[in-house]
Amino acid sequence: MALRKNYTFKEIEEIIKKIDIHIDELHHDYQQFFTRVERIPPDSKRKELEKLVAILRKKEYPPKLQFKISRVLNRFNTYKTLWDKRLEMFYEYGTISPIRIKEIREKGVQERNNKQTKKEKPKPEEKKEFVLNKVPDNRLVKDLSIEIMKEANKKGSSISDITVIERAIESKVKALKEKFGKDKKILLDFEIKDGKLKFKAKIKKSE
Repeated sequence: MALRKNYTFKEIEEIIKKIDIHIDELHHDYQQFFTRVERIPPDSKRKELEKLVAILRKKEYPPKLQFKISRVLNRFNTYKTLWDKRLEMFYEYGTISPIRIKEIREKGVQERNNKQTKKEKPKPEEKKEFVLNKVPDNRLVKDLSIEIMKEANKKGSSISDITVIERAIESKVKALKEKFGKDKKILLDFEIKDGKLKFKAKIKKSE
């Protein structure tokens, strides 16, 4: 909806109703994304909602309307804060579950305490091994894509679409299986250099 200078009383009330509906729908879509039912966040729907909100913030309205406007804007701000916080946790930890996040944090604290107790020299962060034909492809794609997103966020890379990453992994896995065969165990690694994602693969030796 394009922004105009003036809206009628009735138009503003319709916009308020639309915002309430959009908030509920968008919250449902975010839940679908956080539980991995959907592969990408509902960014386009959020932009549509923010355009409607911008109309209400454009100027002061009569008291009768202002009360309704304040209510719906407060509701939007509350959900916006929630969505942003959950997105941050999801990209950092791969989950929005407080219990799982607590476990991850506690594990990290325990590992640091153990290192300090043993007076060990700091070791580089160990990378997770991703071995083709050792885990189901869909699990490998999800786990590896989360690791890549974490690394991209650390390096301030422009890589931000997890769907693009997942498709790149799926393509690489398919190509490696065609090249080396489905029975070979292949170690799949990655690096982010100059803002670009590069995969590295090698045959895993027998254990």
